[in-house]
Amino acid sequence: MGLPTLLLAVSVLATPLPASALCLRLEGEPGQVGWRAVAAGDEVHLRFRHSLWGSLVEEEFRVAADGFELVRLRYAEARLAEFYGHEAARREGGGWVVEPAPRLVPSLVLRVSRESGMQLVVGVRPVPLASLVESGGVIRLTVNGCGIDPPTPVERDRHARGDD
Repeated sequence: MGLPTLLLAVSVLATPLPASALCLRLEGEPGQVGWRAVAAGDEVHLRFRHSLWGSLVEEEFRVAADGFELVRLRYAEARLAEFYGHEAARREGGGWVVEPAPRLVPSLVLRVSRESGMQLVVGVRPVPLASLVESGGVIRLTVNGCGIDPPTPVERDRHARGDD
């Protein structure tokens, strides 16, 4: 590779994200375990096996500047929709779909186990969350501006209580 090609490659890889860019941050113990650039409106899916019945569950969210908007829930079995008290589940494909009233969730706190097979899907590539923390560990998903340090645990707790 010649010097001009090398310089071009470095400049493309080093191009900073726009100040308005959003990042999906994955925090575990002891700190950040990953991140992904996203845009407002992007879809984020969580796929996992239910801890009691082992049936597949998928939760679909839309990225917002201040969190995640719950859009749709998909259950492999009707009893899961009933278990969670959804009265308006409809049969679609091989499972049951619930479209709840839109609600904003500031962050998602997930207990990850190898048995659940929990995956985060942003775009087309699934990320097996159990590969990022020990089985039984917790991963917290937040949306922040890229290049901005995530809030401290004290700041997150204060925000969750509505103290700020």
